[in-house]
Order: sequence, then C-alpha cells, then structure tokens
Amino acid sequence: MAKWKLVLWLMAMTLSVHAQHLHVDARIIDAKTGERLPFASVYISGANSTISNAEGEFAIDADSTDVLRISYVGYKTVHLRAVDIGQEVLLSSQTMSSRKPLNGRKKNTKGSRKRGQTTSIVK
Repeated sequence: MAKWKLVLWLMAMTLSVHAQHLHVDARIIDAKTGERLPFASVYISGANSTISNAEGEFAIDADSTDVLRISYVGYKTVHLRAVDIGQEVLLSSQTMSSRKPLNGRKKNTKGSRKRGQTTSIVK
C-alpha cells in the first residue's frame, strides 16, 4: 500500500513539472520615444511565430519555458522568456556608432583591388 502511495505521489509530481501553457498578449514599443512599433516579428523556436499589428500589439501561445525572439528593422533583437513578458516590450534602436569597423578599414566588396587601381564598368 505504501508503495502505491509513493508511485502516485511521484506521478503527481512529474505532471506538475511540465511547462505551463501561456497566452502572451503584449505591445511592442520604442524604448526612447514610446511609439508603438507595427509589424514587428515575434518568433518562438519551432514553427510558432506572429507579427504585431498596426498598433504594435501581438498575441501568441507559448509554454512558460519558451523564449520569444522579438525583432524589428533598425532595432536590437531581444530574447525574452514567455513568463517574463509584461504588457509592453521595449526595443532600443540600433545606432551607426554601435557598429565597429572591420580592423579600422573599409571592406572592399568589389574584389581585391590595390590602392591607385581604377576600375570601369561597361554597359
């Protein structure tokens, strides 16, 4: 009888360990200006993703252990656990000063060219 109680207790504990299912409703906002960001991407690893509407609002179903990746053109992508998302998600814009030059030089995208050489394009 004691073994059955132990087995039932262990089964009950394993059921409570599973991730809880959440419905996440939030709004994506510019951290500096407070403006809402329409059509931002919200992605959970796997096949579950959505975009925010014209008002910057989105809704998505997730497990409590899921990490959401929220991105918007010109803004830093954020990764947040589903349980940590409140009513608003703040995104910070990327600035050109945050990008570092490659070894202090401009990258040559036309191929290898030495200084002083000229190229011409024939149409």
